[in-house]
Amino acid sequence: MSGPKLGRPGKKKQTKIEKKQEYQDNTDRIEVEREFSVEKHSYGLGLIVTKLEETQLTSIALSVLTANLFKMQRRILCALLSLLEGFPEEISGKLVMVT
Repeated sequence: MSGPKLGRPGKKKQTKIEKKQEYQDNTDRIEVEREFSVEKHSYGLGLIVTKLEETQLTSIALSVLTANLFKMQRRILCALLSLLEGFPEEISGKLVMVT
């Protein structure tokens, strides 16, 4: 992310390319912050109370790994369920779906 230059803004106006780059940076930043917010709320990142930096980084990495595993599990489950919809009733009727 590039971002604006620090300090007092100059008299020169932003070009169209600079405005587009700033807009793209803001949208990328919002997406990342939203993902962290979801992980803090859903996967307990807000509950990390470790004191050492190394332990904090390990806890955060494990939480991100857990979130990614849940996403992969959801994708695999959706793919399997979409495959089952194409089978006859006697085959798909034997499987038990847990929600």
